[in-house]
Formats: sequence, structure tokens, C-alpha cells
Amino acid sequence: MKKILLNSKSSLLTLVIAITFVFITASSFATTKTWNGGTGTGKNWTTGPWLPAGTPAAGDDIVFNTAGTITFSTMPATIAFNSLTISQGTVNFVGGTPTKTYTLGGSGGTDFSIAAGATLSMGANINITLANNATASIAGTLIVTTGRTFNTNGTGVVSTVTGTITDNGTVTCTTASKLLFQSGSTLDYSQLGGTIPTATWDANSTCAITLTSPASGTGSWPAGTTQSFGNFSVTTTGTGTNGWQMGNSISCAGDFTLTNGSSRPGILANSATGRSITVAGNFTLASGTLDLSNSSGNGVVNVAGDFSNSGVINESGTSTASGIVFNGSSAQGFTSSGTMTNNVNVTINNAAGVTLSSTLSLPATLTLTSGILTLTPGNTLTIANGSAIGGSPFSAAKQIATQVNTGTGAQAFLRVDNIAVSSSYLFPVGDGTNYLPVTTALSSGTVVTDNSFSVCAFPGITADGTPNGTAFSAGQKAKVVDAVYTVNYNGTGTPNQAAANTTLTFVWPASLAGSSFATNPNALIGIAPYGPSP
Repeated sequence: MKKILLNSKSSLLTLVIAITFVFITASSFATTKTWNGGTGTGKNWTTGPWLPAGTPAAGDDIVFNTAGTITFSTMPATIAFNSLTISQGTVNFVGGTPTKTYTLGGSGGTDFSIAAGATLSMGANINITLANNATASIAGTLIVTTGRTFNTNGTGVVSTVTGTITDNGTVTCTTASKLLFQSGSTLDYSQLGGTIPTATWDANSTCAITLTSPASGTGSWPAGTTQSFGNFSVTTTGTGTNGWQMGNSISCAGDFTLTNGSSRPGILANSATGRSITVAGNFTLASGTLDLSNSSGNGVVNVAGDFSNSGVINESGTSTASGIVFNGSSAQGFTSSGTMTNNVNVTINNAAGVTLSSTLSLPATLTLTSGILTLTPGNTLTIANGSAIGGSPFSAAKQIATQVNTGTGAQAFLRVDNIAVSSSYLFPVGDGTNYLPVTTALSSGTVVTDNSFSVCAFPGITADGTPNGTAFSAGQKAKVVDAVYTVNYNGTGTPNQAAANTTLTFVWPASLAGSSFATNPNALIGIAPYGPSP
């Protein structure tokens, strides 16, 4: 018998050859299959044609690179592919029963890719699951239709979205690191109820919800909105009288927009539990009604950017602390072509200031915690219920600036209605630099009960007391306080009815007093009135 002995060197060579053979054998099964059947409807995945010829098998790389729309009516049974790439065009997967799930990737590289401008629609009975450790790049559009599932929840999975996912079905993800919405990307969530997938949201990404409310009953708010979003928008449609109700507070690093096209109001706090919308960017109520609370819970909108209201902001419940809080760190804008009703409070808490560039009536309280609220020329801010302005003491750094236009003569006014009889009311006005407050003191002998006054104060005294009047000369200013206070009575009857029982107190900074003003005897100090005499 002949014996053959293998030394350690020959054994190592045999092992290397075996490993190389196994690697070549495994790689030989992965084939790139590119669709070659043109565009149109009624396409059959199983008959192709494909390049190279033959129906794609498990482990193959599938590529669609055809401009136009391809719609399949026949799809393969459940299968695992190495990758799926939509390079251009629109591809619609539509499969008959039973439901088919295609598992993609896991062996390295990008396993699921939709290029910018391309679209994949997951139609009837087609689901897609990313295998463990798979990666997806969605620069175009992925449409998950009703009843369908895109699962990006596996171990080690990462789906990066720079385009759009339209979620009419289910996008499964419970870990933020597995689904990344990058700058400029969008999740279109067009359904009632359900769950928004957990994701990491860039400040410039958008979660856009469309709620089609049922004809009766209460619209269901989707779960999953406790995340920190980038931009967040809500659009509602439907009919009925009940409202859709937010199930939790919302936080946005970008902007928040509500377009309520339904007759149903959007409700922020619908129970004793308070709710808030906290927006680092801009808040916009484009249309419809936002009810901050229809119960005892407090509904609060905290906004650090600009605030715009073109609808109705209401508080129909018993809450007394619901409202709008301006809490930015840079200058904020405030516009309102809509209305606010009931207990909707407004708080200014921004040292950089807030500018109101429209006429507005506030139904509840106004509080100046910090900063200056500036009213632009020609506009009036009204405190409708006569409540005192909170946040005292006021100063040059914390006031309501009533701006004027020295060219047109337009003035901004702070108006307060329903001032209580036998009370004093402080109008903490100025020009944004000088604090020029006015106090009205109404005695018990006041004839009318609907006391309403409007006040504007500005430096730069003129001959007729108007912003664009003839300015005093330097010599004239030496004897006076270089400021004008416009106080208008707006209540029932004429100013004569209230004026006899109203005391006005004016305050100014020493810098506006003329050089000889302080030397005037008290008997020579008075007010030069313009307009109707009281």
C-alpha cells in the first residue's frame, strides 16, 4: 500500500484553494437583472424581458433604468433579492393574491435605492422588508399604498431619505437611528389614525399630515407625534361638527403649519391634560379654526419664530391659561388677518422684541414678560375685556412701542375697551427707546360704563401734535417736553361725558425735558391739547 503524506505547507495551500472556490461559487449566484420590457401597463415580472435573459432569482440585483411608467400586474412570489434599484422613471408594483413580501439586501452596499426624480409605488399585496444590516437610499419617491408595509426596522438597518415617502399604509420603524429624514426630505402621511414611524428628523425635513375626517364621530390623531420633528404641517378635510383632536404635545425644530379646510376645528387640549405646540421656527394658521382647549386642559403655542394667523384661534373650554407665547431669542413678527376669541392669552417673552404688523383684538390678557411689543403705524392693538397688561414694572426695555410715520402721519395705537369704573389703567407705551406711559383714572362719577381709550405716544413735538406736523424749534423745545401723547376716547357719547371724571397722568424720561423746563413754575406747566376740547 502506498501512503501519501501531506506536510503543513501543502495543507495550507489546499485550504486557501478551498476558501477561494467557496467565495467564487457564492458570488456566481448574484446576477444583475435589468428590466428591458419598456413602459406601459400589464407587465409580467416573471416573463420579462430582462437583461441578461431569464427571470430574476433569489439573491439577484434588480435594476430599473427606463424613463416613463412601468406597471406590473403579475409579480413573483415572496422572495429575497440582493438589491433593488430604481434609477429613473416610475415603477408600480401590483400583485394579485396572496400578499407578497420582498426582502432586500443585507450583504453590503446600498440594498434599496430610488434615485432623485424616480418613483416606486408599492401597490396591492406588495410589501418590502429590509434585511438585517441592509441600507436604503430614497432620493426620489417611495409610495406605500393603503394596506401595504415598508419595514425598515431590522437589526442594523438604516434608511436615508432625501426625497419623499408617501405613507398611506404602514412604514414600520421604532428606532430613530434606522430612518433618517435629511434636509429637504418629506414624509407625506395621508391617513386618519395609524402611527407615524419613529425617525431622526433634520430641522429642514417635513412631516406633512393630511387628515380626512369622517362624516361623524371624532377624527383620530395618529400616534407617533411625540417625536422632535423638523417642519410639521397638518391639512384637514371632511365634513361634520366634531373636531380632530391632538393626542399629545408637538415639538418642531422648524415650522408648524395648520391648514384646516374642514368645518371641524382642530383641538389642541381635549381633556384636563394640557397640550402644547412648541415651534423653534414659524407658526402659521393658514385657515380654519384651532381650538386651544375644549376642556379644562391648557393649550399653549410656544413660538420662537414668526407667528401668522389667517383663521380663528379659539378657546371653547374652561381653561384660563391657554394662549400664545412668543419666546424667541431674535426679533419675531406677528401678523393676524384672522381672529382670537374667548380665553386666548398672549405673552411676550423675547428680549429681542416682537413686532405686530396688523390690527388685532385680544380677547383675554396680554403679558409683557420681557422685551418690547412694537405696533406698526396705522394699526391698533385692542385689549377687548379691559384686563390689565401683565408684567409690570415696565420700562424703556419692556413696553408697547406705538410707532408713527413722520411722512404720512400714520400712528399706531394701544386701545383698551371696557375699562372698569373707579379704576386706574396703565398704558405702558413708548417709542421703543423712550418709555412714555399714560394712566387713565376713572372716578365713580363716570357717566358711561363702556369706557374705551386709545393711546399713542412718540417723541418729536410738533405744532399740531401730529407725527408729520411742523416741528418745534430748538428754542421752543427748551421750554417743553419733546413728546406728543395722543389719547382718544372711543366709548359711548362724546369725550365730554367721561373727561370730567377722568384723570390722565403722563410720564416721560428726563432726556426729553427741555433745558429750561424744570425751571418753570408749576403754574406754567400744563398740557397743550389738540382736537376736540374736553
